[in-house]
Amino acid sequence: MEIRELRAGDGKSLSLLAASVYDELPESMNLPERPDGPAADAIIEMKLESAGRGALFDLVAVEDGEVIGDCEILRRGAEGVVGILVSKDWRRKGVGGTLLEKCIGKARRAGLSEVTAEVAESNAPAMAFFRKQGFSIEGAASEKGTILMRRSLL
Repeated sequence: MEIRELRAGDGKSLSLLAASVYDELPESMNLPERPDGPAADAIIEMKLESAGRGALFDLVAVEDGEVIGDCEILRRGAEGVVGILVSKDWRRKGVGGTLLEKCIGKARRAGLSEVTAEVAESNAPAMAFFRKQGFSIEGAASEKGTILMRRSLL
């Protein structure tokens, strides 16, 4: 497995990953609809543009040429907002934790002091994952049915 920065050529593979996670757990993604076709292309373009100007840190896990995981941290001042996707077949194998730690390392080197994640209350595995990665529950997030979790990078 290779961990590296997102590239333009990852678009199709990342779109397939995002669509499969959306099909499985739509409440876990902050998207109004399934990310495929032109919508997915626009998301990839936005991610690459944001990464290019330092507003987003985005790493992917790749196995046999396919994106099996994606971790992004959207920069908001000294804070970052985490989003992570891992293929169902690769969960609980260390992919998510490795992606997150490497992405957090990039964010820390760029001067971020903390990261947050919004997790659907119904997604107990995601809450357990973030707790294992050093996040604590802050309280209810802005969206109904989501929990805000926080981790200091200091």
